[in-house]
Amino acid sequence: MNPLQIVGKLHDLAPSDYFLFSDLTIMFAGKKCSSNEEVIAETEVYFEAKDKSYYKNVIEKLEGHYNQCITLENNFVE
Repeated sequence: MNPLQIVGKLHDLAPSDYFLFSDLTIMFAGKKCSSNEEVIAETEVYFEAKDKSYYKNVIEKLEGHYNQCITLENNFVE
């Protein structure tokens, strides 16, 4: 199982999920997991290693994204 097949579906996620999970593609690059449980375990280790500043940064990026969307009157925002 290639974890990037799961993470690669980020376009189906809410913007908050995108900002939270986008770095997982880097972490899983080149890895092959033998089960869903292994993917879950690797993901848990990844998030447990993050400190509060990581999550604060994610929230700030999301806030900036939404503010830009409002400023552009709901036009596409990258």
